[in-house]
Amino acid sequence: MSLKFEDLDPAVARQMGLTRQRQKKFTAEHERQFALKVLGGPLSALTQAERARVLRRATQINGL
Repeated sequence: MSLKFEDLDPAVARQMGLTRQRQKKFTAEHERQFALKVLGGPLSALTQAERARVLRRATQINGL
C-alpha cells in the first residue's frame, strides 16, 4: 500500500522535505516560444528553416 502526497499532513510533508509535483506542463510549444524570446528579435523574424540554418552556422563558428 502506498501513500499519496495529498494524504500527508502538510507539516509532516515539509519535515520530510517533500514538495508537490509541478502541475503545469512545459510543452514543446512553450519551449519554442521562450527560446525565440531569449534569442531576441532578429531570429524571431526568420522562418523555422532559416533559423535552423542560422543556428547551425552559429554552432559551427562557435566550434561546437
